[in-house]
Amino acid sequence: MFSILACLLAALGLAGIVLVVSGGLGRIGRVPDRIQTRGPFELVTHTGYRDQYYSIRYRGKPFLLDGRAGEYDDSTISYRYFNSLITFGNVPAAVVHVGDPNNTGFFYLVHEVDGEARADHLSESRSGVSANWLDGRDGGGTRSMTLHRAEFGEGRWLLLGDQCVLDTRTLQSYRFELPMGYFLSPFKAPLGLSPDEKSFIRLASANDDSDHLLVIRFTDGHAYALPIDRDTMRFHEIEQLDPAWIDHHFEWKRTDDGDVLQVRAGFTPLPFRGRLSTDRVAGYREYRLPPSSPAIFDLMVEFAIRELRATRTDEAGDPTEADLLLGGIPLHIGYYTDHATVYAPHGASSEAVLVFARKFDEALRSGRFDEHFLPSRVDPTSESE
Repeated sequence: MFSILACLLAALGLAGIVLVVSGGLGRIGRVPDRIQTRGPFELVTHTGYRDQYYSIRYRGKPFLLDGRAGEYDDSTISYRYFNSLITFGNVPAAVVHVGDPNNTGFFYLVHEVDGEARADHLSESRSGVSANWLDGRDGGGTRSMTLHRAEFGEGRWLLLGDQCVLDTRTLQSYRFELPMGYFLSPFKAPLGLSPDEKSFIRLASANDDSDHLLVIRFTDGHAYALPIDRDTMRFHEIEQLDPAWIDHHFEWKRTDDGDVLQVRAGFTPLPFRGRLSTDRVAGYREYRLPPSSPAIFDLMVEFAIRELRATRTDEAGDPTEADLLLGGIPLHIGYYTDHATVYAPHGASSEAVLVFARKFDEALRSGRFDEHFLPSRVDPTSESE
């Protein structure tokens, strides 16, 4: 018995050596490369142990990119593999990102010129990798800063990082500097493109933490800022900002120098509304009002009881907390520092929160509770939720 076991172990050991020498262990369980063709280029996605990385073959041969490197852009290196790979439509070209994806990195355009593959430096990126259509449908949405393999559909103007716009029709790029004293909201996608397609809008803050729309005319690098009046525009959370919100409060004016963004004269303030956040995995919902006076708490409890036929289940003595049943489902209303919030107790269904949020927003649209809202202060946590 021992001799048979020894022979088996020896055979397995020999097989292991053969696998190592032949590279067989490296192939066990490996995900095959994914290859896509764009004109003379083959775009290769490699799947490693923990992540993906990319390379390009030009007319069947590996493409090497001699590009910039270093934290201070003070060296060069030959890149065979790339952090990110971006394509747009069926254009026979690609944008790649090299360097440190979390600190100093670099965008390059890989395309064919006069029968040869060429890599043109586009711009630097200082933190994260991102790309967005300026003329797309994601205006004002959440901006990914960890872009890997991106395939963009129809569009023309592609923002790469924060300081370069690529015309995907002509492959001409526009690099620009950002004005001093303003800080872009990193996770907020661009908010709109001017009708003449020369300028676009980003959300930014100034040194004093005031909020602004930064308008960048990428064709010549000119930029200017318009302050957001938090009170008259009732701006209290990042998610409010989208192209519709911009169009309600601002308008483009045609000038000899191109379209210029201005505050829309005589706009009607939008109604107040709460923010409904949902955790789909945990089934949790929370409805949170903008900054408001403590009096809003009693009004919300009264609204739930009189208009939604809720019943209060605790002793009505706490001026900041109330437990109720709405349609037989538990509901909690609380007031904390400067705002009211509604949520379901731990483990309970959150359907009552959804019902309350919809009905109370309807009441807010009528303006009946306007006097109880405080001057707006943007919620610093809203962008990351």
